Amino acid sequence: MDAAASVIAVVQITEQILTLCYTYAKGVKDAPADIERLKRELKDLNAVLNGAEELLKGPHKEKLSTSQKLSTSLKECTAELETLSLKLVTKSGDLHQHWFSRSRLKWPLEKEEVNKTIESLHRHRANFNTSLTINQAFERIEDDERNRILDWMSPIQYGEHHDTVRDKRTPDTCEWLIQRETFRQWEDKNTALIMWLSGSPVAGQPKLVQKQLRSLWQESRTKAQKFGMESCKTQILASINLYDRTTLVLDALDECELASRIVVMDTIKLLLSRATKPLYVFVSSRPENHIRKFFHHMPNVEIQATDNSEDIKKFVHAEVVRHPNWHDMPTELRDDIERTILTQSQGMFQWAYLQINQILGLQTQAAIRNRLGKLPIGLKSTYDEIYNQISSGDDHDKAIAERAFMWVACAIKPLSDKVLLEAVRFDPENITNPSEAVDRTGLFNLCKNFLVFDRRLNSWRFSHLSVTEYFEKYHWTLVKAHCHVAKVCLSLLIETHDNTQIVEPHDLVTSWPLHPFYEAFQFYYDENWIRHVQTQEGQAQDPGLTRLLKTFLGSPTESSQQYWQWYRRAIGIHNPGDYVWCAALDNVKPVRRTIFSICRFSMFTVLEDWWNTGDLPLSEKNNGGETALTLAAMSGHAPMCKAIVNRGVDVNQQAGEHGSALATAAFTGNVEVVQCLIDLGAIVDLQLEVGECGSALAVAAASGSYRVVRCLYDNGADVNMLLYNGQYGSALAAAAFLRRVDVMHFLVDKGAKVDMLLKCGGYGSALIASVAGFWRPKVALHQPLVDYGANVNLLPEVGRYGSPLVAAASIGSLDKLTYLVKKGAVLDQQLRCGRYGSPLCAAVAANKKKIVTYLVNQGADVNFLPKVGQLGSALAVAALLCSGECVEFLLRKGADANLRLLTGKYKTAIEAAEAMISKEDRLMWSPGLYFTGWEVDNDNVRILKLLREHVVKS
Repeated sequence: MDAAASVIAVVQITEQILTLCYTYAKGVKDAPADIERLKRELKDLNAVLNGAEELLKGPHKEKLSTSQKLSTSLKECTAELETLSLKLVTKSGDLHQHWFSRSRLKWPLEKEEVNKTIESLHRHRANFNTSLTINQAFERIEDDERNRILDWMSPIQYGEHHDTVRDKRTPDTCEWLIQRETFRQWEDKNTALIMWLSGSPVAGQPKLVQKQLRSLWQESRTKAQKFGMESCKTQILASINLYDRTTLVLDALDECELASRIVVMDTIKLLLSRATKPLYVFVSSRPENHIRKFFHHMPNVEIQATDNSEDIKKFVHAEVVRHPNWHDMPTELRDDIERTILTQSQGMFQWAYLQINQILGLQTQAAIRNRLGKLPIGLKSTYDEIYNQISSGDDHDKAIAERAFMWVACAIKPLSDKVLLEAVRFDPENITNPSEAVDRTGLFNLCKNFLVFDRRLNSWRFSHLSVTEYFEKYHWTLVKAHCHVAKVCLSLLIETHDNTQIVEPHDLVTSWPLHPFYEAFQFYYDENWIRHVQTQEGQAQDPGLTRLLKTFLGSPTESSQQYWQWYRRAIGIHNPGDYVWCAALDNVKPVRRTIFSICRFSMFTVLEDWWNTGDLPLSEKNNGGETALTLAAMSGHAPMCKAIVNRGVDVNQQAGEHGSALATAAFTGNVEVVQCLIDLGAIVDLQLEVGECGSALAVAAASGSYRVVRCLYDNGADVNMLLYNGQYGSALAAAAFLRRVDVMHFLVDKGAKVDMLLKCGGYGSALIASVAGFWRPKVALHQPLVDYGANVNLLPEVGRYGSPLVAAASIGSLDKLTYLVKKGAVLDQQLRCGRYGSPLCAAVAANKKKIVTYLVNQGADVNFLPKVGQLGSALAVAALLCSGECVEFLLRKGADANLRLLTGKYKTAIEAAEAMISKEDRLMWSPGLYFTGWEVDNDNVRILKLLREHVVKS
């Protein structure tokens, strides 16, 4: 039987079983929820198989038909379904005998049997999804292109992360979670509901969540996506509303930093409120107060992760059995170990893990029994015991371990062997005398289970979150760890580049050799020293760090050799795709002036004496026209902005990419800095002569920062201020063009005029800007603007389009065009500005044949003569672009080839066609006038002939 026939067979038997389930559901008194769960799984399986049947008829049928994985899954699934069907029929006799007495029917399957059946069907469905790739979007994309798109969405190899946890989970553990009645109730609900798994970070929730993730991942047909937050919300919501039910899994919510955690929780709330299909949210977290408060205000089911005694018992047993020295341990001793650890663990997996490692490291049974009688109580005592073992050892070994703990705790990115094993050798107080090298095994032994090397991710990490918290609470703060690392980085930067001749910036970066034994480590500190230094802002000044930073920088007015050479290396190692880092490096040029780095990278507290007494060149501009104040605003440092203004710098000085310090702060979305600058005297409605937006409010609207827009409004910003510079003309037009939905509604609610005629920019009105906007195309703002009263026939005095219809035709949006026509937009009206003159001319110029056809069918005059623009008429445009198809269509619809044109270089369409015979004219018109990439055909002569014949006939 071929694959297609096998799929049909499985579909048929699935439908038979569904019929049986419906019969049982109606005939069994108090029918159990198991019937509904089984029906749901069968429906999902049937949907997948129907999709498979369609694909097996498509262009990829040969490849799919020969899939061994598909063939095996179909055979196994068929066998299981046949067995299930037999049970449903024979265990209760002939169902037809009960048709008129359904109350005598009895559901033949036990709960455990249903669970196993559903799990098996679920697995088969996941296999079908994987084998057949039932995702119509991916079916149309070649594998390499799909991979590029997925890498763009998210470069994180989350499958590897999942596999890491899966491989470490002891077999048959964590089953209690999915067997809990509470979990089943959550799973069976048809409304939006949150499942909250709460417990301490040592209770094993990551393993439990992995069990849930494993189940969900098997049925997933796509990979994780990476977008901006708003785009991500929109895409997730759209996906939720596509499927019958969706489950979101959030593991370790409490480990997310607070600001991001709030964003995540708000997103959950948004999705639950707007989802039109059932949405299930599975969350694991410690029961922190604000998290508990959040969930208690929403429909939720809570499970405490304390019912894991059997999991701990299985884990301990597995560790003993597989240990090379103790796999044949006497049963009595093994039972004592399991019983003791189980009794004292109090549900803490991490405690059990550490104790079993300590116990199995002993060499005799007597030592093991002695240890069992002295186990520390709780994690704090356990960690104290391990740390005391490290402290009581050799001072050299202790120093290496301490450095390793601090490096791993504050690393900007995960540390590989090559980085960490070099980093731990350096003491910032004696940087020229590194300690002897240590290998991975040596470092692991020195750190005694506090650190582990993750082979799958090729990086070092703490063995558990609680270890990080232990060090931060009882030994050193994260700020202190960053300070140590910053001093090591700066010391090495000074030492590495010391006594090296300065070379001009245009010389090749490769002319600088790497330090003889750094390589990967040098790459790390070249790239990340700034981030470590920035963590010291607002902290008590460390004299050693300040001294090193000054030595490295040189002075505010003249950079050091080391700083100069670091910059040259930095521009060679940066990732071109990292826009923020690339822009930051541009911001600090010219390199000879370190004041630009000081301001751009927020070096204020750590260089306090320079700010208090130094001669800071605050009036200078960098190569991009930014001042010290705009750079400070860019970095989001309000105290630095205040210090600069207090030193006499004009807070309203116009400079930089965005036009002023206030506009720069508005662009970054930093409300604190915006308010600080306003308090310092920044004019909220200052007309900006430089920059792309024209005012701080327009900048905030364009960047989509609702909070900044509100802040500016609260401080007196005029929502109807006409701008005299920039590409938008008003704050509302900026929000409309860039699809800033919340900002647009806020501005209109606060009195922004939707039909205000603009004085500058490329659009002329907010409605035209909303129609022309191409960014985030699925978010349309022209409709709400019309609902607010925008005139679809408003004629602006500036802009490249001249009307909303022309804008829609030019960008090729049939949906927008149709909407505007339905709302009464006039097809043929004389415009006041624009490069096209009419919607039909714009559609022809953009080579949008469907739109040309639509406009003509709706009554657009093919002989309409615009009074503005460079095109003359639709037929003249078609002739200029050498589009024989369009010329023929317009002629059939009555276009006059000899009509005298009112605008443009040529008097008639024939003259335009004759000009295209000339190579010079063709080169002049084709690339310069149109921006759609329409290629010039080779049938210029044929088009001219068509036009002349038409004139003769007419």
